[in-house]
Amino acid sequence: MTAFVTLGLEHSIANWFFLPYGLVLDEQGAVPLAGVCRNLAVVTAGNILGGTLLVAGVYWIAYLRGGRRGA
Repeated sequence: MTAFVTLGLEHSIANWFFLPYGLVLDEQGAVPLAGVCRNLAVVTAGNILGGTLLVAGVYWIAYLRGGRRGA
């Protein structure tokens, strides 16, 4: 998980830990709760969409696209 954050990537599972952790450590209220929720919603939707398209697309190309069907 820390590798995703260190590299600057957005991953919903990593954000589910690091954003609430940041809220707990934030003494001055610099991290708005609405921003945390918006980030988690957008990143989770992007992970679902990207994972679905990439994983399903690769399987479709590898196994189902125009080839012979099972015997």
